[in-house]
Amino acid sequence: MAYSLHEGRDSRDLDDDAISLSLTYSAGPISLAAAYEKFDDDASRGGRDAFRFALSYRLESLTLVGFFQTADHNNDAFDSDVFGIGASYAIDEKNTIKAHYFRRSADPTDSDSDMFAIGYEYRIARPVRIFINYARVANDDNANLTPWNQARTTDRPGSFGNTASAFSLGLRYDF
Repeated sequence: MAYSLHEGRDSRDLDDDAISLSLTYSAGPISLAAAYEKFDDDASRGGRDAFRFALSYRLESLTLVGFFQTADHNNDAFDSDVFGIGASYAIDEKNTIKAHYFRRSADPTDSDSDMFAIGYEYRIARPVRIFINYARVANDDNANLTPWNQARTTDRPGSFGNTASAFSLGLRYDF
């Protein structure tokens, strides 16, 4: 469970808190997750509720994943449903290739997006890995999503109705 205050803004008189809850379950090769998230009315994109569900199934070196999210905003302008599928294949204990596809169906009309990503990961040591990814987002006329907008330091916006693509190179350390 997580509780967030003010989304990094001066919000003395704003109702912009958020709460997130999640539950995970694993048994053998199967993992399941469910999550709920609620943002108050003055949050950056308005009040909203979101539900997420994920499933993974591991077959030796191959892992298959599925994802579904539904988000309902108070003003209905950003309501959306997202589903995704993906896979990762461990070539050996140090090398893994990954791919996934996400489809976002959103309100209003012509606001849908499709994202495809592929990546490679090399494990230097147990807690350290480097990765390279390529992602491409195809947007309808009223959508401007990008593959670089989340968890990155750039704030460059996408353009409506266009396809955005990007490479990502990084280092990850697991504590």
